[in-house]
Amino acid sequence: MNSSELLELGREAADRIASEIRAGANLVHCQLLASQFYEALKLRFEEPRVHDAGATNMAAALRQCLRASDAHISPQRMLVEFMSAVATLEGGGQRPPGRPVLRVIEGGLARSL
Repeated sequence: MNSSELLELGREAADRIASEIRAGANLVHCQLLASQFYEALKLRFEEPRVHDAGATNMAAALRQCLRASDAHISPQRMLVEFMSAVATLEGGGQRPPGRPVLRVIEGGLARSL
């Protein structure tokens, strides 16, 4: 499966998951819908020739898929994580809303302590 087919699979899965959530689907059902994309992504990542600049995005997308597979999140949160995985694969790499980014800022009062 090439990258464009993988992205299309991810987009279609995200649309289907969103539709199923609106219809009242449970988390396990939503995760099952996402699993085909995850398995295809994992197989693509394991291909020897993939270790290039896109491999970093694939690894990040795989980590986001793993977060989406957590048994203790809501279906809506699972969808956010899944959509973030697809966006990361597209090169957007945006973090899902609600996930704070902590940074150390040097200078100011921190230097005087």
